[in-house]
Amino acid sequence: MSNRPNNLIAKNIHKDFYKDKVGKIIWTERWAKPFHNFIFEENNFNSILDIGCGDGTFLKRCKQNGIEQCVGTDIITVDLGIVKPVKGVRYFNTPASELDFPDRSFDIVTSFECLEHVHIDEVDATLDRMFSLTKEFLCLSIAHRKSGEENSKGENLHLTVQDWNWWAEKLKKRGFIYSILDGSDIDVYLPEERTYVIINTNPVLYCDLDSTLNTHWKRIKKHTINGVCNYDLAFSREEILSDEPLEGAKEALIKLSKDYKVVILTARPFADAFNITKQWLDNNNFYYDDIIVVNRSKDKLTYLSKGSLFIDDLSRKHENNPPYTVLYNETIEELEKRKLNYILFKGDWSKVMNELGYE
Repeated sequence: MSNRPNNLIAKNIHKDFYKDKVGKIIWTERWAKPFHNFIFEENNFNSILDIGCGDGTFLKRCKQNGIEQCVGTDIITVDLGIVKPVKGVRYFNTPASELDFPDRSFDIVTSFECLEHVHIDEVDATLDRMFSLTKEFLCLSIAHRKSGEENSKGENLHLTVQDWNWWAEKLKKRGFIYSILDGSDIDVYLPEERTYVIINTNPVLYCDLDSTLNTHWKRIKKHTINGVCNYDLAFSREEILSDEPLEGAKEALIKLSKDYKVVILTARPFADAFNITKQWLDNNNFYYDDIIVVNRSKDKLTYLSKGSLFIDDLSRKHENNPPYTVLYNETIEELEKRKLNYILFKGDWSKVMNELGYE
């Protein structure tokens, strides 16, 4: 029994509808389908909580795919006996905002076509509890339209009907990074009607170094004569260590470190690149949690994932062009294709921080 009035309102509205539908509704995994690859192929989760689990069809698949701890909650289907028992799966009839588990109890929390059924005054508490229960990822599908179904009193089953921008603002205020998935393989999918999103509650920031944190392009131009760069000089240890930090860069990483694990991801195909990179960062008092050095810009893509944030100028050919004008277009196209979160840095950290909501 819920102790929160808004949860009781939601439960009564839905129970009035579902009480006559026992045995008549066919539950599917339609709304979970866009997440199958992420959950079952790209990761190796040991525990999952599914909020608004319906009859448990999705959790049955989770168990079949080797997820050891599978838990579901639904304030209607459990009470009405709609849930199909599966060995090793536990079910509760508790609203999400009232779930009594220790924080970070699950590797991943999922909720498909559920949040729109939550009373609008209970949404914030529901989101906060979802986020507190996952160790890292939250997968949601959220409808943005009224339900096609009403109970006997004419009450629509979707109690919170808001567009994606409304939901995105709630995520932004909580400092979480998200990736929107393509739902085009769902036969009734319309982008304006629902959003499929993976949220990382413990996100990683991958930040480039050259021309993103420092004045790399000035060093290249310094050693360019008649359009030809003397790379031996331009990439000597002494010259690299003389690069100046960009205005606001150090302060930005300190602020971002409160919400992200900060990884410096730089393409530097020269000898002893890791140690030179570390020395420059340390000499200039930059915050970082880790350093990754690769050979080429496109090699950085190997480390990026849904839910991470990537900041990079992705510019090149500084010998004969102004900074931030000639870009690694193939890398950018791949970022777009994979729908990865990235910010194309153009020389101004204050604009980056504004875009991320810090200023």
